[in-house]
Order: sequence, then C-alpha cells, then structure tokens
Amino acid sequence: MHHVPGRIRIKFSANLLRDPAAKTLAQGLPALLEQTGIPPALDAKGMPMSSTAVPGLKSWRLNRLGRTLILEYEPNVWPFEWLNELMETKDTQRAQELLYGAAEKIKNQTQ
Repeated sequence: MHHVPGRIRIKFSANLLRDPAAKTLAQGLPALLEQTGIPPALDAKGMPMSSTAVPGLKSWRLNRLGRTLILEYEPNVWPFEWLNELMETKDTQRAQELLYGAAEKIKNQTQ
C-alpha cells in the first residue's frame, strides 16, 4: 500500500479474487448500500460505475493482474488520517465504525 493525500494504492492477494467470502461481500454490497440509504450506482462486479457515484472520489483503477486498486480522492472529503486508520486497524469493530461513518457521510452528501 502507498498513500499520499488524494491518492491511495492498495495491494491485495490474488487469493482475494477467489475467496468465497470476498465474492459474497461484493455481491451483498448493493444491498448494504441500500440498507444504509446510499443510492447504489455499482456495476455487476460491485464497483462504482463512475467516480461520481461516491462523493469525493475522483477516479479509480483496478489492475487485476498487478493486484492493485488505485483510488484518487478529494482529501477535504475523505481525510488522509481517516483512510490510514481504516487501512491499518486490526480491530474489526473499529473498521466497522469507520465504514458506517463513511456510509452516513455519503448518504448525507447525496441527499
């Protein structure tokens, strides 16, 4: 992972692409967004159809072969410190709190 304000690169294991739990999570993402009140603007693979589907997300690129996801974002919308904590926490409960906080933020910005 490499992170500077406005851009984050996430490296993931090739096993993630085959992991049944990850597939289940991706398939359940539209329902989770609906449950939190965020309008689902996702493609069939669970990825945002456009960078404007998520406030503050400028662009994203998925490189399956290189196993990286690059997100370019507005640091004034998604603070650098918040993303760092989300990526580095080993506490599942804290990660969940951060994600639900983000969902609430997106919901409020899209209304």
